[in-house]
Amino acid sequence: MATPMTPDQWLKALRAEGVTDIVEMPGWRTNNRNHKGSWGDVHATMIHHTAGEGTGLPTWCFNGNAALPGPLCHDFLARSGRLYLVGNGRANHAGTVARNAYDAVRNESSHHPAPDAAEPIDGNAISYGLECENNGSPDRTWPAKQYDVAVRVQAARCRFHGWSADSVWAHKEATRRKPVDPRLPMDQFRRDVAERLAHPASWSPGDASTSPSKEDDMPLSDTDIKRVADAVVDRLLSKDAFDAPRDAADYSPDPKSPQHYARDHREDREDLRPRPRRAHPRDGRRRGRWCRRRGRPGGHVLRVVLGDDGGGRDSRGRDSAEGHGRARVRREELRVAGQGRLMRTAAARWLRRHLGRRGQWLLLWALAWVFWGYGVVAAPLPDERPFRLLLQAAPLHCWAWVWIGAGIICAGCSLLRPPWDWPGFIVALLPPLGWAMSYFVAGAVGDYERGLYAGLLWLTIAAAVLQSSRTREHSVPHSRKSGAR
Repeated sequence: MATPMTPDQWLKALRAEGVTDIVEMPGWRTNNRNHKGSWGDVHATMIHHTAGEGTGLPTWCFNGNAALPGPLCHDFLARSGRLYLVGNGRANHAGTVARNAYDAVRNESSHHPAPDAAEPIDGNAISYGLECENNGSPDRTWPAKQYDVAVRVQAARCRFHGWSADSVWAHKEATRRKPVDPRLPMDQFRRDVAERLAHPASWSPGDASTSPSKEDDMPLSDTDIKRVADAVVDRLLSKDAFDAPRDAADYSPDPKSPQHYARDHREDREDLRPRPRRAHPRDGRRRGRWCRRRGRPGGHVLRVVLGDDGGGRDSRGRDSAEGHGRARVRREELRVAGQGRLMRTAAARWLRRHLGRRGQWLLLWALAWVFWGYGVVAAPLPDERPFRLLLQAAPLHCWAWVWIGAGIICAGCSLLRPPWDWPGFIVALLPPLGWAMSYFVAGAVGDYERGLYAGLLWLTIAAAVLQSSRTREHSVPHSRKSGAR
């Protein structure tokens, strides 16, 4: 038996347990059904599955419907592991429950019997509720991230109230009306909660709590790498004998035996010694260890000289077929690098010729709006308080598609010749203006304390769009078929 947690206590317990991806839905602190029934004392925390999946589930859990008003749980856990705080107080999640199931969690019994047919207990008054996004199909798995957060959420409740993991129950263990809610092995789930409770709240599976900590390898700096390389070269150039390979037929492990060492001729390694290059016969310029030659417009290659001077001669001045081959490869590298530069330049000229200055501005706004809209769709904004004005007309993901649509229209208008491209600038101006208005309203009514500053930011972006629409074309872009003006 325990007094229900306050919103601040719940947030603190979640963060202490390592739950960081949290979305506080606007109004969740006062979203409850306390006017329809009692709430508390609480004795257990229940886990459910939603029996459906989709982006609108957090809102559905918050509001419910005409037949079953919200909130439908206290917390909603998405498959991504993001936790939405939905309600605080009595919620329509459990309904009536069986007496023997209620006695088991109240007494923290390790045995959870099958629920009786009679259900005289008001489960909404005595239990927290966690809804997890899962359609309930037998082959539908639970992502590891979602399962880990579910364990942390239930452990946070139990740790705060001093409960054991046996205070966690499933909806299917409380009533016969929900035989598979959720499709989780609850005995294993409770063991995972118990394992968390046996460690500090900051613990994570896999942490080495008893073994000594190991130091992380420190990456080598450029100076360290150069020092090691110089030491290897010095060793190669200063020693006449080295340890022989141990798999050699005549190898001897005795350091006093000649077979323990491999003799080498120092002159065979002279080409490893860095030296300045000879003056090039064609340009007379003296090169150092690092050679830089310019090729066609845009490309240059850096090469370390190890024996071959790049002109077909080795370090002793002898002709080398391998040296000629390296020179040919080098010339080919320079030619390819120059072609890459020319291709990039040609692409830039094509854009300027077909889009012009105004078209390039429209294409920039198009890309920005499409990326912003896609980001809102892929990763919904965690705080929806600034958008209460917009949410009265449509959900936030619908407004994200407005951004994407505006970007597509801007991209299409970037191909039009002035002055027929003016619809693109008008469409590019509307989304940031709507965003700015929503922030201003949220700041004015007190829903979002930073609404004024965020609104000014979006208003500045809208002003930038407006200023770009005043760009003049010095030469109107045209295609080659239409000819020059």
